[in-house]
Amino acid sequence: MVGSEDYHKMVWNRDLLRRRDRFLLSTSHALLTYSGGNLTEEWVDGLQYATVNIGTPSKAFFVILDTGSDLLWVPCADCISCSPTAAPAFEPIFNQSLGVYSPSLSSTYEQVTCKDPLCPSTARCSKSTDQCPYEVDYVTPNTSTSGILVQDVIQFIPDIGKGSGAPRTTASVTFGCGTNQTGSFLQGTGSDGLLGLGVSEISVPSTMARQGVTQNSFSMCFDLDFSGRIIFGDRGPPEQPRTPLVNITNVPAYIVTIEQITVGNSTFPAKIDAIFDTGTSLTYLSTPVYTQFAKAYISQAHAQTVSFETFELCYEITDPRILPSIALQFSNNATLNVAAAFVAIVSSTNQVVGYCLGVLDSGSSASLSSIIGHNLMANHSITFDRVSMTLGWQQTSCYSIEAYSGPAAAPAPAPTPKLNPPTLPPVTNPSSIITNPLSPSLPHKGGSVVTVFSSLTLTVCLALLLSTNHIFALA
Repeated sequence: MVGSEDYHKMVWNRDLLRRRDRFLLSTSHALLTYSGGNLTEEWVDGLQYATVNIGTPSKAFFVILDTGSDLLWVPCADCISCSPTAAPAFEPIFNQSLGVYSPSLSSTYEQVTCKDPLCPSTARCSKSTDQCPYEVDYVTPNTSTSGILVQDVIQFIPDIGKGSGAPRTTASVTFGCGTNQTGSFLQGTGSDGLLGLGVSEISVPSTMARQGVTQNSFSMCFDLDFSGRIIFGDRGPPEQPRTPLVNITNVPAYIVTIEQITVGNSTFPAKIDAIFDTGTSLTYLSTPVYTQFAKAYISQAHAQTVSFETFELCYEITDPRILPSIALQFSNNATLNVAAAFVAIVSSTNQVVGYCLGVLDSGSSASLSSIIGHNLMANHSITFDRVSMTLGWQQTSCYSIEAYSGPAAAPAPAPTPKLNPPTLPPVTNPSSIITNPLSPSLPHKGGSVVTVFSSLTLTVCLALLLSTNHIFALA
């Protein structure tokens, strides 16, 4: 059940398996978003989705947005094993037919052959003019996609919140025409495809920059409810905190250096490199740093402890605002004040039985064994700026970024209801209230944790994790 101990354990196991195969680039105009609009939505599977329009005439696809992988893929007309067009996991919310890409129906379709620079060097082709095969294995158990690489256009529009009223722009993108899906993709997750936002040459942001469509940067905003925004070419406001991206040979990832960590009124040095990953649900610190972190947290969390599998720091409380605040200080004196680092544990009767800190021991002292996960990014807009090779952020509600649904958007699923917050019980220890309390005006989404208030009962959804090992040739 979503929110149960078993559910959190499943996500924890997926987090531990997360790997990536990407590298950083840099190139150069307008602020753009998908022609379906800049809105992103987190749905019942806990993943972030957006509508993209591919081909001429365009076809709408409601795809997962995944910064931990690189390839865009959608179901192909010649699919052998694909999700049914009515995906059970999305009913009744996602009550529209899923998209199928038909190369013969798009006037802008082009083949991608084995001699194409974006075709994997390991592709097993009998001759260079063969169509390039692809396969992506995800760390979600037994989950993969395979097919052929194709090329077609994706349509973009100026982001109305920041850009001008210019006409549509297209980018010619190499993507997967998926003919075989397995695992979670056959059970409703990503039934309409997945869009990788990673750093390799084949990813959409890299392609847009290489073609001069927009700058080599994008931002993603994660709100305290189920919504978000995505804007390509956005480098963030100049005054926002920024930290340099660390370039480590053969490690294609967004890497930053944590100089020190503050827990409540205690600050200690960390000096570790960490992967900054919007796709990983929870946050993991290398063992030596986690040991210091846990010691500082335990000494200041004045609440009754409770034991749940997977998590170490759990408390039997009804108001998580009494837990100590957390702040991460990176290189360049850039500080990220965490809005919510906890997860709620839900019983079989759908009652919250405790809160656990979503910061865990990575189980390793090795270099680069720390990951800053999605749960520490809630209530922030994150800028992945590969022009200046920095990562930036601003604490904000995504509602301050104007929402826009494009003229060619797919039929939209039902909007997330806005619910009234509950009357919280009084805080018994005012001195321990965090410096950045949760906004009382919105249901709370704490990074990878989604908490919806219904009277005084909380329902929790923890984001599922998708990540790739790499693209490789079909056997």
